[in-house]
Amino acid sequence: MEMAAYYEMKIGPATKPGDTIRFKPRAYERAAQAAEGFAEPLEEIYRHGGEKQSLRKFRGIGPGIAAHIASMVKTGTFAELKAERKKTPVNIAELMQVEGIGPRSIKTLWAELKVKDIKTLEAACLAHKIDHLPHFGENRNKNIKSIEHLKTSTGRHLLGEALPLSRRLEERIKNIPGVTRATTAGSVRRWQETIGDIDILVTAKDPKKVHEASSKCPRS
Repeated sequence: MEMAAYYEMKIGPATKPGDTIRFKPRAYERAAQAAEGFAEPLEEIYRHGGEKQSLRKFRGIGPGIAAHIASMVKTGTFAELKAERKKTPVNIAELMQVEGIGPRSIKTLWAELKVKDIKTLEAACLAHKIDHLPHFGENRNKNIKSIEHLKTSTGRHLLGEALPLSRRLEERIKNIPGVTRATTAGSVRRWQETIGDIDILVTAKDPKKVHEASSKCPRS
C-alpha cells in the first residue's frame, strides 16, 4: 500500500486522463487486497514456486508487482520503493492513520513544511503552520484530535517494525526440535500497515513441548 500512496502523490492537475500513472495506485491496492485472501504468507507462496510459477498465477498480481513482491521477500524492499522513499522520506503508514490525511495531503505537508511523521505533523498543527495551506486550516482541530487519539492508543506497530521480528521468531520456532512447520499468519501475513500482534501457526509432533520452548524464545 505504501507504493500505491507514492504513485497517488504523483497524480496532479497536469496529469492527463489516459496517463498510466493514474492506474498504478489501484493496481497496487488490488494486489494488496488479493494478498489478504491468500491461504499462505507471500513469503511461503514465493518459496513454493518463485515469481512466475506462484505469484503471477493470482488475479490482480501482474509481472511488475510480482517482481516487486519477490524483491520484498528477498531483500525487504525494491528499487522503485527505495527511490520514492529517498525522494519523499515520510512515514506514510503513520501519517495516513490521521483522520483526513491522504497521499496528496502528505505530499503537500512534506513539500511545504517538511512534515514526515505524526510528531512533526502535531508540531505543525499546534504552531498553526498548516493554517495557510489549502484545505488544512479548516481541519486543524480534527487533525489534532485524531493525533491525540493515536498517541493514547497502544499495542499497534508499523509493519516495517513488526515484519523483521516476525521473521526472526518464525526462524527460531522452526529450529525447535519437533517442529515440522512454522508460518506467520494474521495481520503480518496480510501485510497490514499496522500490526497489533504476531501470529505464527505451528505444526509439531509434540505441541505441548513446542509451546513451552517457543514461550522462551527472545522477543527481539
